[in-house]
Amino acid sequence: MHLILSEVSLLFLLVPNFEVVPSNPRAHFFEIPPTYMEPIKEDRSNLYRRLEIDVKHTCFLSFTVHMENTLIKGHLINPTGDTEVKYTEGYILVSPQQYENYFSPGDVVNLEWTYPRDYLMDSNTIWLTVKTWYDFNDVNPLNNIIGFGDPLFHPQTWDLGIKGICQRSSTMGSIVRYPGGISDENWGTEHKGFASSIENPQHNAVPLSTALIRSLDYDGLPERFTYQKAYLRLHNDEEVFTIGSPGHNAVEKWRDFPLALGLSNSTSTYAAFHLAEFYAVTPDGRYMKPKNLSTPRDYLTQQLYLPPVKNNESKTYSFSLYIEGAGEMGLDKFVWNFTVEKNKNYFGSFPNSDYAVEVS
Repeated sequence: MHLILSEVSLLFLLVPNFEVVPSNPRAHFFEIPPTYMEPIKEDRSNLYRRLEIDVKHTCFLSFTVHMENTLIKGHLINPTGDTEVKYTEGYILVSPQQYENYFSPGDVVNLEWTYPRDYLMDSNTIWLTVKTWYDFNDVNPLNNIIGFGDPLFHPQTWDLGIKGICQRSSTMGSIVRYPGGISDENWGTEHKGFASSIENPQHNAVPLSTALIRSLDYDGLPERFTYQKAYLRLHNDEEVFTIGSPGHNAVEKWRDFPLALGLSNSTSTYAAFHLAEFYAVTPDGRYMKPKNLSTPRDYLTQQLYLPPVKNNESKTYSFSLYIEGAGEMGLDKFVWNFTVEKNKNYFGSFPNSDYAVEVS
């Protein structure tokens, strides 16, 4: 891009996450409310963009939006033929004369454009130039130049068993605002308590409640984790459960238990998964059954209880928790592979129970 950036423009580019108050009054003629600019999907199905400009002062405004990437470098692609285009390279998405006009306070300009499918690369930079005058006689217009990335988004599968935050190494989406700069923190999925192996969980219940998860948005602020589908899979199913949905392939038999995300802690936004439906469990937590088969002594639960083990017996259960349609843009998958080893019961005979009482 061969254009001299104004002092205001350089401040926004060098310090994108801190509010800048430009000294030139023309810089205050308009505002951009915080607008989420999502990355471009891998299948290029979301190429349309819209950006609102709120006019705050009686003024004359002109807008240019253009895209740059390595494919376009050195070329100016101007489908409108607008003679007011001052750039020497880039793909012109919005040309100066499209929205150029005299505006009053309270006016709203909705810039609209569609990305060219054949000119997109994995990494694309979008430049918005807002040229501001007091009126037609103003000989010192100000160029406000705001840049943000809009890359191609490739979905992936994340392993929740790995400690740390699930976060791409490069920025995908961003929040565009003016004044205040561009917020382009990497979207993150924070998680804790996703252990790879668990021994004798308390009261025989698979401890999903200790595995907490939440998202971090493009401002780096925590928010509730969202998803489309989640389920817990018991591998090598031996039909010890009468609940869940059995399945199989040529390699193994399994049993799936649909999950739902519980309420998040209001202060941390972390939340945990539990069974999507209520089931009946015996008072000692040893046997589960469908809700409609419950007896007056059973109680309802959304936890998964493991069946009891016999004396001197050890049993290892292999689980995977699958989450689909989650993370950034709701296009990623997450998986937590873990085992639960059980060699005692919390209720039962004396040799293998913590709560049994031996009477002589």
